[in-house]
Amino acid sequence: MLDEIVVMDSGSTDRTRKLAREAGAKVYLADDCLPELGSIRGKGENLWKSLYVLEGDIIVWIDADIKNIHPKFVYGTVGPLLEYDHLKYVKAFYERPLVLGERMRPSGGGRVTEILVRPLLANFYPELCGFIGPLSGEYAGRREILEAVPFRVGYGVEIGLLIDIYEKYGLKGL
Repeated sequence: MLDEIVVMDSGSTDRTRKLAREAGAKVYLADDCLPELGSIRGKGENLWKSLYVLEGDIIVWIDADIKNIHPKFVYGTVGPLLEYDHLKYVKAFYERPLVLGERMRPSGGGRVTEILVRPLLANFYPELCGFIGPLSGEYAGRREILEAVPFRVGYGVEIGLLIDIYEKYGLKGL
């Protein structure tokens, strides 16, 4: 199902690049991709620049810091795009544990979503309130639509992509 695995690195000083290469991923430094356009470090830049090096028609992004990574993170986002032509973009969701000191609850994490993002969506984009994980870092989209929307720098990229794709293609495309 996967044609290529790419890690776009912003100059990390840990062993990210080494481990990714050993696992078979192609590794790129964001600063080396499209250097003529400059650099605004952050997640948005890395995602946008990954479009430049990736070749597929369907692009999947999975946050690299997922502790319980599983193939379902990929096929759960790619599957709907393969099955339904009208879909343009798919976001994953999952239970997020809440850690309280020494204790852990199986759900209740994602407080930024619940305290900030959901109320904002309810006021400005109520149609998007059905997305359980609007800030999820696991999503997939068709190349042609990803190349047609702006990428916010930093961590605003997740909500920015969701809103921009919604505005361009409507709820039916999500």
